[in-house]
Amino acid sequence: MDKSKYKIIGRSGAGSLIAEFLLSEAGVEYEITFNDLKNLNSENSLLSHPQGKIPILICPNQSIIFETLAIVNHLTDRFNILAPKRGSYLYDRYWQFLSLMATSIYSAYHRQHHSRYYAGKEYFEDLRSRSHKEQLVLYDYIEKELAPFICGDFMTAADHVTPHHPQLHSLGSVERHTKVYSLRLIVSYLRL
Repeated sequence: MDKSKYKIIGRSGAGSLIAEFLLSEAGVEYEITFNDLKNLNSENSLLSHPQGKIPILICPNQSIIFETLAIVNHLTDRFNILAPKRGSYLYDRYWQFLSLMATSIYSAYHRQHHSRYYAGKEYFEDLRSRSHKEQLVLYDYIEKELAPFICGDFMTAADHVTPHHPQLHSLGSVERHTKVYSLRLIVSYLRL
């Protein structure tokens, strides 16, 4: 491992994509490794999230950051990218939406697709249905708030979290929201 670069430890199809987007946006070289959960959960691993979650970001100074919100905060702050000015109304809005995605949307997703962690098999169908409905309400809200991005014409890291999050591709009727949102991001990139 090149200790002068950032390193992302993730799992294929899981939440390390936002770190990749942000480091690419900042023009920073990085390495990415897709590890087996068994390696992350070993008692001897210094990289272990207490619950074995990914992504994990290893900084060039060898400090370790886990939890997507902490990684987003570190990268947007360190490289002064994709976040509104601190203290502004847009900064508050940006963090409101990041928090909504991390605490409400992601938890509903997780309940829907990993029901075994929350209920016995006899309750899976009800839990999944309720979680899916919760996501639809949240995506309707986000879609209504876009103008064309969460912070108006200013694209932020929060705009990268929702449409490209790998878990969103399996949400059925939520796909309409994801496609609309993704098209807005593509259009904005083409304008650059």
